[in-house]
Amino acid sequence: MRRTFRLVTVGAIAWTLSGCGSSPIGLPVPDEPSESTLADFFVGPLTGPSAFSLILLRAVRTDQTQDWDYVFALDEQGVAELFPRGAVLEPPSTAGLQIVDESFDDLTEAPEFGYVTDAPVPVQVGDVLAAVSQRRCGSFNLRRFGKLEILAIDRERGEVTFKWLANPNCEIRSLVPGEVGEL
Repeated sequence: MRRTFRLVTVGAIAWTLSGCGSSPIGLPVPDEPSESTLADFFVGPLTGPSAFSLILLRAVRTDQTQDWDYVFALDEQGVAELFPRGAVLEPPSTAGLQIVDESFDDLTEAPEFGYVTDAPVPVQVGDVLAAVSQRRCGSFNLRRFGKLEILAIDRERGEVTFKWLANPNCEIRSLVPGEVGEL
């Protein structure tokens, strides 16, 4: 009985320390990036997701979850912009974006600092961005890091399509496919 209790206790502690909801510690970064399309937050279809969540690792609708980090919108001149959470709702927020000079594949570690957290980030096709989530990752109020590349902007439909890759482990900035990285 004591051994079972200890195993359950150790398991519960490991679960809590993993920090990112149901993710155990040590998950590798996916081998391949994923792709998402977001609809314009203001004029896009209500059924389409307009936000992205690094916590949930998917595109989301803002009316269905509060766990989103960035929303997409076109400004009056048709400039595509990604709005970090703090630019829309609740400054200050740690959710942020940073356009980088590296290619998507060459960005192997997310920067620690320099993220835009409280203003829209104008984007164009080909832009590569480092991304950090809001502090909502698990019990210890941690963040996730990722990267994205703008693949297409459809101004007529009010959509942006991007590929993305995120480290499923909290506070680890490594973005090397198939690797976990270190704190």
